Amino acid sequence: MRWIRNIWIKIVIIVIIILLIHSFGFPKLSQYLQSKFLSTAPNGFETPETYGISFERVKIKSENRLLDSYIVIAPSNKQKQDVVLIFHGAGETISCWAKVQKKLYDNGISSLVFDYSGFGNSSHPGSIKNLNKDALAVYSYAVSKFKNCRLFVLGFSLGNAPMLASINDFKPAPSGVIVGSAFSSLKELGKYSGKANSLFKILANVIPDVWNNTNAIKSNTSRLLVLHSDSDASNPLFMGQKIYSSANQPKQFVLLHGLKHNAPISDSSEVWWIPVYRFIEKDNNMDLK
Repeated sequence: MRWIRNIWIKIVIIVIIILLIHSFGFPKLSQYLQSKFLSTAPNGFETPETYGISFERVKIKSENRLLDSYIVIAPSNKQKQDVVLIFHGAGETISCWAKVQKKLYDNGISSLVFDYSGFGNSSHPGSIKNLNKDALAVYSYAVSKFKNCRLFVLGFSLGNAPMLASINDFKPAPSGVIVGSAFSSLKELGKYSGKANSLFKILANVIPDVWNNTNAIKSNTSRLLVLHSDSDASNPLFMGQKIYSSANQPKQFVLLHGLKHNAPISDSSEVWWIPVYRFIEKDNNMDLK
């Protein structure tokens, strides 16, 4: 019977995990799973130039690793230039965000998007520790690169985790924080996300409670925008709501309707980005309600 077969499959998987733990030890197993989960194929061919705008490609140093990045400088007549530092999602590379950089450019917003360790053409390996280090290194680079600017940080999906884990160490604090389609915690995602693959589910269960965005957001004191769609099948809506509930004021929650998880980099992205443009345009002293 099918249900018996499914039970035996689960038992076999559990036995394999136990054998791996005994054979390699917990740290090695965790490291192996992280390197598999936190990696992608090489970067794609799309660049901001594909969409008709000039850009700078920079290798940003993070400890002994080099991180691939695209930098776009938008024309602006503002006293202070608006800049968005993008922390992209899992399974993505900077080429996936070239079209977004064009949209930001058209709205007078400069941008920097980078690949974490293990992603695209950046140095390996990818790990939770390395991605957290990457977040600090790239933020420090952005502060030095964009002087006398309003620097915003934007996390999408996975990217919120290293961003928020490091938010307390971002000096000076960003002008605003944008949390898009985030999971509440890695462990909770492994439990509730029906689309999470088996390797990810194993990782979420064997690691400590790292990348807990619901707790990490409590350290943020900058203006906050949280966006989440009621049709997000990867990171359920309640996860974004939990993060928002834990956050300090000033904060704003935007509920998006009918958008899929990858909306910000898809053809339906304009609906996703309009609240971001508005948030960036608001005066720093305005109290969001």
